Amino acid sequence: MISVTEASRNFADCVNRVRYQGAAFVLQKNGVPVARLVPIEQKDLPKPSVPEEEWPRHSNQIW
Repeated sequence: MISVTEASRNFADCVNRVRYQGAAFVLQKNGVPVARLVPIEQKDLPKPSVPEEEWPRHSNQIW
């Protein structure tokens, strides 16, 4: 398990570990598991719940 804060600080490293080493991370917020970062196969990708054209263009638009 890794805190959301630590994952944020080291996000590129976490993603690279998942991609190249097959690592998996459980992210926790205030000690509570809230998300997983795991490798996936292209065929396993879900359809996005928001169409790509509606994605924020800049991260400050997310919040």
